Amino acid sequence: MSTKVYRLKREINSYEVPDLDLIQVAKLIGDTDLKLVRRFSRLHESIKERWVQPECPLSEPFQNGTPLPDVSFWGGFLLLNSKAKECLMPLIAKDGELLPLIIDGVYYDFFNCLSAGKEQAELCLKKYLDGFECGLETLVFDEDSLQDLNIFKSELEGYKALFVSEAFKQCCENHHLTGVRFDEDLLNIF
Repeated sequence: MSTKVYRLKREINSYEVPDLDLIQVAKLIGDTDLKLVRRFSRLHESIKERWVQPECPLSEPFQNGTPLPDVSFWGGFLLLNSKAKECLMPLIAKDGELLPLIIDGVYYDFFNCLSAGKEQAELCLKKYLDGFECGLETLVFDEDSLQDLNIFKSELEGYKALFVSEAFKQCCENHHLTGVRFDEDLLNIF
């Protein structure tokens, strides 16, 4: 039986919901040399112990009443509203950690994914351009490693992308969660 995997992506023409930048977060968590926040897009480690709940406004595109998505991205984190948190956490709680924040007086959570699916190295082909490695041509996960994962990253992808299970996709669709889309082409970044 084949395990269905999707690359999780932001909606086309979407915006980050919080008006929050890395320098503000670095100050909050005491990252004076910016070494940690510069790795946020490819983070694969817990930061819960250092996390201090920030308060920030909505980003400008949402200040005019534009509907807010239930799930969105902020760098390498997912941003979950209360509806998305309630629906998704039973599936993904063991795959990462929640980092609370307040946006315009409303409680949200970043989800920092800490799980990684194991790739089938013999089926994953690296891409080369002029003799230099420049990504992957194929990405195949070991199905046994995915049995208990609903959201995860890939070491070969540099922990930059989020991948999800069919159960995650079905949960989003069944609860009409907005803000993300699912791509069967695991290497398509667009």
